[in-house]
Amino acid sequence: MKTKVIFLFMFTFIYHLVSAQQPLIGKNEDENNFTYTLKLNPLSAIFNCINLGFEKRINENRSFQISCAYINFNDPIDVYDEYQYNKSVYKGVSATFDYRFVIQKKGNKQHIISPFIRLQYLNYNAKYTGYNYGVRMAVVEVNESSEFISTGIGVLYCKQFIFYDRLTIDLFLGPAYQFLLDKQTKREAPNGKPFLGFSDRLLGPSTLNSYIAGYGFRSGIQIGFSF
Repeated sequence: MKTKVIFLFMFTFIYHLVSAQQPLIGKNEDENNFTYTLKLNPLSAIFNCINLGFEKRINENRSFQISCAYINFNDPIDVYDEYQYNKSVYKGVSATFDYRFVIQKKGNKQHIISPFIRLQYLNYNAKYTGYNYGVRMAVVEVNESSEFISTGIGVLYCKQFIFYDRLTIDLFLGPAYQFLLDKQTKREAPNGKPFLGFSDRLLGPSTLNSYIAGYGFRSGIQIGFSF
């Protein structure tokens, strides 16, 4: 119930933020004649992720952007902190809402500040060998299944390049903080008994916990086409 209330509050806030702005239909009157931009983050493919963005220009110096992602990441690292992983996969979806302010323009470059809100759901499945501290440090194979719901806030600095009026390239970086709203974790040994000792990595050996809880950074590249 708490999670649903927080999500509803965020969507209501975003809706009123966008509705309060003067809508634009068709093209603008200033030097940039395009209202909409479709974007793709090519670096997401490294993590077997599809990340698409849609930006709507509100006026010359402000815009609203939503980015949606689907991830299906199979961790390539098989050893972490004396744990031997035979399987480590997480899947999920996320939606990120950015409100962008242009703070400086020079030639084909724009400098942008962008506060954002992120909503995220992930499902994690793993099979690894670890220590059961409740049975005199016995070594057992563990099956783990977890679900995580989190939300995050942060602010980005973005440098945008515009080529041929339509092609955009965004480079962005900024701090973020992710709040873990709901966590359901099940760990079992082959005999069906609960497993007491486990790795401190919530999403496998190569993904930091800050991806779903705590301080971290958001960074990337987006290539866009305006129309």
